[in-house]
Amino acid sequence: MFVDGGDVGATATNIDNKDLDLSNAVPGHVIAYEDMENDLLLAGDLNWLDFVRVAKRIRILPAKANSRGERRST
Repeated sequence: MFVDGGDVGATATNIDNKDLDLSNAVPGHVIAYEDMENDLLLAGDLNWLDFVRVAKRIRILPAKANSRGERRST
């Protein structure tokens, strides 16, 4: 996931051309980011160069079907 900082320009170009699937990067969680307008968006929606330009904060949020903590009856 981390890249050696040897040739930053070439690395950015290589990453920009690949489609990264972050849907299961952390099982049971979603990777989201806040942009400059404080909107919360899913990571992976933008290419790398645009993401670096607009992302202000990265969040790893639990993916829960029931966010209120109510128990389901079985």
